[in-house]
Amino acid sequence: MPNQMCDSLDIMSRCLINNPASLVHWQKLYISQLAESGSLLQYINSNWSQLQNIDSPLFRDTIQAFQDYNLSISHKEEAALCLDACSDILDRLARKNTTGFYWKTWSLVLLLGIGAVVTCDVQANQTFHKSHIAAFLRDAGQYDRVCAIRDQVVSTCDQVQAWGHKNLPVYYETTARIAGPYAAKAIEVTKDVSEVVLAQASVLWDLLKVYVEQGRVYVEEQLPWLQESAGQAAEQAKTMTLNAYTTVSVKVNELIGQVDWVQVKEQLVVTLEQAKVVTMQYVDKLQQQINQLVK
Repeated sequence: MPNQMCDSLDIMSRCLINNPASLVHWQKLYISQLAESGSLLQYINSNWSQLQNIDSPLFRDTIQAFQDYNLSISHKEEAALCLDACSDILDRLARKNTTGFYWKTWSLVLLLGIGAVVTCDVQANQTFHKSHIAAFLRDAGQYDRVCAIRDQVVSTCDQVQAWGHKNLPVYYETTARIAGPYAAKAIEVTKDVSEVVLAQASVLWDLLKVYVEQGRVYVEEQLPWLQESAGQAAEQAKTMTLNAYTTVSVKVNELIGQVDWVQVKEQLVVTLEQAKVVTMQYVDKLQQQINQLVK
């Protein structure tokens, strides 16, 4: 479909949404412009997710009227597109108008309710023959029929129960006799497999213990070297900190000496002293942490 035609159909569709009076004009032009109306109907059906706001009582009546006319001229070739499009749109409108009533659920609830009422009635009157339900069935002429169906159901249940008592033990013994050796063999195979798995797990555990012990011995052998390396690193950090402090202090003293700001100089000197103390404390703490780590 050309882009220009799509744009035209989209504009007409928007007109139908925003101006209900355009539906009246469409009704007047539908018969004389059947092919063009078919294209518009097909466009609305194809883009229903975007144009579903077009739904209104007038729109529903219009589409139903179009469909009635399409059925009357179904022998014409140009009516086929309109017939299919109107049918699809009416299906969409019918699904959209569904109330969502839970027929199956409420039918089951109604059936259970009727069963409960009948049970209470029979229990209150001791027998079904004396119950109000039986009186109602006699008045309706269905008592004998219901009793016959009841007797047939009870007889069938008794036959099934008797068959079960007679044949199920035989089937069970036959199944146990045939499948018994295979079940015992399966149990033996499962036991053998579990023993193999446990043995392999024990070997793996012993191997892991050996590797762990070797790792512990290696760490103990390397412990003096690690302690020595940690001490050297801490001493180097302390030396670098002192050198940096000395260099910065000299530069600051030179700068302050040139400016001759006595108060600023004293404040900076105090700040540098405090920074030196804090830095040395952090270096000492770092050395203590390293020593604890390698112990």
